Amino acid sequence: MKSAGIRAAHVICPSVHEIDFPLVAPDWLGLYGPIVLDTAAIETSDPELYRWLNRGNTVIVCMGTHFHYSESQVKAVIGGFLGAIDRDSNTQFLWKLPNLRV
Repeated sequence: MKSAGIRAAHVICPSVHEIDFPLVAPDWLGLYGPIVLDTAAIETSDPELYRWLNRGNTVIVCMGTHFHYSESQVKAVIGGFLGAIDRDSNTQFLWKLPNLRV
């Protein structure tokens, strides 16, 4: 990324070499692992969420911030979730979705 004596910026990447696609990282790309802020324990920061999480097994669904669901995709995923669990289980799902009417 150097050109005509111009030094490239160092890019910080929230990644670790061992779990990403095989690649040869250029010198300007720094793989520093997860980048997170120190936070208080959930028991302190959000007692209501803590109680909810402890009601049963919780499946957290995270498809990424750039993934957009259609209504039919939401219904298919919900159907898959419900088909995969025992109806009498305490399994609960935490899934952030935009305001969709399904």
